[in-house]
Amino acid sequence: MNVHTITEQVFKTWTSDWKALEFETATFPFFANEYSIQTGVVLNQKTLEYLLSTPGTSTIKIRFGFSKEEENFFQVILWGTDELEQRITPYYHAKEAIFEKRPDQSNGGLVPAELQKQWRFYWLTKANDDLISVQNFLVTHGFLKGYNYELEEFMEALLIDRKATDVRINFGLHEHLSPTYQEGDPAVYTFGLLLRAETGLQKLKDDSDDDDGYFDLSRPCPPTCK
Repeated sequence: MNVHTITEQVFKTWTSDWKALEFETATFPFFANEYSIQTGVVLNQKTLEYLLSTPGTSTIKIRFGFSKEEENFFQVILWGTDELEQRITPYYHAKEAIFEKRPDQSNGGLVPAELQKQWRFYWLTKANDDLISVQNFLVTHGFLKGYNYELEEFMEALLIDRKATDVRINFGLHEHLSPTYQEGDPAVYTFGLLLRAETGLQKLKDDSDDDDGYFDLSRPCPPTCK
């Protein structure tokens, strides 16, 4: 059974180690290596089946973790809660990481028009220049721990392709202005997730131009961490 779960203790360790990075002054080197950039993770069909089929699930929570013991340091952890905010599933984590070749610097000026592609483009270019840092994980209420999705929102991502067997969670950077913006201030780039249904792992690893997908910025944690 190709399902990846972790214990409560591992969850606490990974999320605590991620939170400790809030005070890191250097850039985050673990999203890229000499040849490629991590652009997302994959959840397989069985994980999704268990996650979404648990009776009483109303919210899917995604949190970030950091693990020095794993090959891929950055961890994406998911679980379901009921209407009383009680956890009613195990902690699942995305075992399969997606890496793409570093982009050709000569094409660095080409910004795709579609919003989702822009977010992915910003992630690729910033990661390629080794510029990902704590600043990309700061939101109005503090250091970004993850995102929350209503069950219906999460399932909508799966219904885009009814033959889908996996879901890819793409990484992106959202370019926006801070609430204290004054004329001349630089834009802010904040980490976000894009959920996308796919039909196979090989396709997931391809840089597809298909712009179908689903995303949600409405419930970042913080402040919706409970």
